[in-house]
Amino acid sequence: MVANGIGVTLVPEMGVKSGLLAKTGLISRPFDDKNVKRTIGMVWRPSSSKQSDLELLSEFIKKHA
Repeated sequence: MVANGIGVTLVPEMGVKSGLLAKTGLISRPFDDKNVKRTIGMVWRPSSSKQSDLELLSEFIKKHA
């Protein structure tokens, strides 16, 4: 939708700096307010075989976010 001119999206700064938008014709604009924040959430099925891995990843994100 964004590439077709009928939508907008948020892209992390590291994605923009990596050249993610190169040759797409898209334009990035930073927020004016430097106090912009985000919330990261994780959800998985209780029956997931990767539950212990996901819990470790969740703890890592909490410590380094």
